[in-house]
Amino acid sequence: MSRHRWSGRSIIGKGASLKSIHKCTRCGWERWIHAPMKGIEYTQYRRGEATLGGSGVDPQEPECAGN
Repeated sequence: MSRHRWSGRSIIGKGASLKSIHKCTRCGWERWIHAPMKGIEYTQYRRGEATLGGSGVDPQEPECAGN
């Protein structure tokens, strides 16, 4: 199994929460870390139409399909 190579970090501030976005340069998965000022931080993995995880769900990191 190949490991993700996360790079580039975008931070989006919207209202009372922050989103940190990293993208795997090998396979294209994006890791979104949602950090609301009040509440629980959670992670989502996105690629195209596919979304893993969300509020209240702790997703397993998808396998990297890159070389």
